[in-house]
Amino acid sequence: MPRNALEAVELGLDGATVSVKLPEVQAADEAVVLDSGAITYPSTSAVANTAIPTETGVQLLTTLSSPDAPVSFSYDITAGADDATVAVADDGSAMVIGPDGDVLLHAASPWAVDAEGTSVPTRYELDGNSLVQIVDHTSGDFAYPILADPRLDQGLGWTSLLFNRHETDTIASAGIVALGGATAACGLGGPVGIAACSIASAAIGATAVYASDNGQCVGLSFWGVPGTTVFGWNPFVHNGADCT
Repeated sequence: MPRNALEAVELGLDGATVSVKLPEVQAADEAVVLDSGAITYPSTSAVANTAIPTETGVQLLTTLSSPDAPVSFSYDITAGADDATVAVADDGSAMVIGPDGDVLLHAASPWAVDAEGTSVPTRYELDGNSLVQIVDHTSGDFAYPILADPRLDQGLGWTSLLFNRHETDTIASAGIVALGGATAACGLGGPVGIAACSIASAAIGATAVYASDNGQCVGLSFWGVPGTTVFGWNPFVHNGADCT
């Protein structure tokens, strides 16, 4: 964990190092290391950050101390010298996907709460290849400080398929069948990818429509063994290098 808030938080994974830059750190003071191992970065502005190591990744806490705080918090993410794709899924979660399609990191749907425990509306968006957490703290009468929490965990066992812009537009207008069906469209994902693509074809189509309308691309993450309770899939949108 960096002692300087301007430096990236680095996560060493199998075969890759993922770097995450914290948001709104221009006014951050010298880091304070807590007994728990967490590092907090006090600030003279209305935003402060804390990085908490976990067994499978890192928890990033952003503290909004007043209504003067912004509503948008951008996390710039890179994976070594290779291109990484940041994606936001239909269920509100987010992923960092390596160049081989493996999901390096997974972030559950974001949360934000005020000083009285009231939930504050929040969501993830994409800005290029950065993950942005929107915290709508100006939309209601909330008590400060407000805590917002992206938690990044290793995406062990997850794989993904990334469709380019032409493929996304094709799926949006005519569905997976227009790419030759699940086997042709998702064959690179092997049997698990084909099964997920077949089962999730309607959801992929709906996500493709949204992605196409917003100049983005569609993808599909999947994991487990088809036909068992340990099997899942999730369509997502992305703006990575493959979205051309």
